[in-house]
Amino acid sequence: MSAIATRFPELTSTLVAELRADGKADLADQLQSSVVLGVSFDNEADAGYIYVSAGRDLNVVEANIIGVKHGGTIPVEATYDAYLDTDNFGRITGVELLSPPASLKEQLRKCAAAV
Repeated sequence: MSAIATRFPELTSTLVAELRADGKADLADQLQSSVVLGVSFDNEADAGYIYVSAGRDLNVVEANIIGVKHGGTIPVEATYDAYLDTDNFGRITGVELLSPPASLKEQLRKCAAAV
């Protein structure tokens, strides 16, 4: 497992800059420190997904009583469609990329094939 900023530096810097410009510094910080858990790419849909670790561990009540659910999807302005998925605690759980540029698409395919 490696940090998203290490595995996808150009993508991370683009998304972090956009998040900061939109006043979402907390999400930018989370994204920079996220660790890649897995990558998938669908050639037919021309879409990739990067599964990342949530930024912080949950306490006992959050994990066992409240439970983790999908919290929302946040669009990020870029030259391609990018979306951050969060859980109900506001932690980033994934990055979805639709029609990514060729260089990023190739990176996603290679990472997805390595799994």
